[in-house]
Amino acid sequence: MKRLLFILFVVILLSAACKKKVDEIEFAGTVVDCRECTGTGTTSLSEMDWGWVIALQYPDSMGVDYTNSEGQRFKNVVVMYGTGSLPKQNQKVSGKLYRDENYANSYCRIRFKDLPQTVCSKLN
Repeated sequence: MKRLLFILFVVILLSAACKKKVDEIEFAGTVVDCRECTGTGTTSLSEMDWGWVIALQYPDSMGVDYTNSEGQRFKNVVVMYGTGSLPKQNQKVSGKLYRDENYANSYCRIRFKDLPQTVCSKLN
């Protein structure tokens, strides 16, 4: 019986240790562009996973300078994945995000490395 309890205790400890702890950050900004993540070419626009290219109002030091496809320049820009919806140009957004510089490597067929990668954990 003691051995079974010990094994159960170890399993619980290991499962708790495997969870990734992330630091969520409040954000607000404007969508300035979007990036396709799935890249399969077989899904409709509404079914694709998109990366929202966001010029952040805050936090003010997370992003980099960015020029969109229309030649407009923006400061403090990140790409945000995991929103579950299609972004609209000039849409104001806010909520919580966290950094994950390996998100595109893990989940996207098309990978852009020029912007800091973030994941949306809450969208207002």
